[in-house]
Parts: sequence; structure tokens; C-alpha cells
Amino acid sequence: DCDSLRTVSIGDSVKEIEVAAFSNDAVLKNVSIGAGLQTLGSGVFAGSNQLSSLSLSEANTYLTYKDGV
Repeated sequence: DCDSLRTVSIGDSVKEIEVAAFSNDAVLKNVSIGAGLQTLGSGVFAGSNQLSSLSLSEANTYLTYKDGV
């Protein structure tokens, strides 16, 4: 648990985020995902109720937004 992590920037070389990696992070607000991320584990941001911004690199060809999510 981390009680001061407000912003996370996932670099282009990261290919996977493990299951529940940022779950229940009470203060996480912003996440930026780089071009290389291919896999998000189940419940990665579950319970992170303050999360208000998730951006995905336009160069990322593995993940897509659907219906704004």
C-alpha cells in the first residue's frame, strides 16, 4: 500500500501490469500509460475511487478505449 501515490506514469518499456497492482489506492488520481503496455491484470485499479484521469499513448497499438473507458 502507498498512501501518497497520486500520479503514475507507465513507461513505454513496461509490457504488463500485474493483478491488483494499484488496487485500493486511496489517493491515486492520474495514470498515464505508455506505448508498450500490452496487458492489464484483473482489478488493477479496483477500489481506487479517486482515479479521475487515465491517458493512453496514441502510439500504443495493444490497448484501446471503448465507450470512453
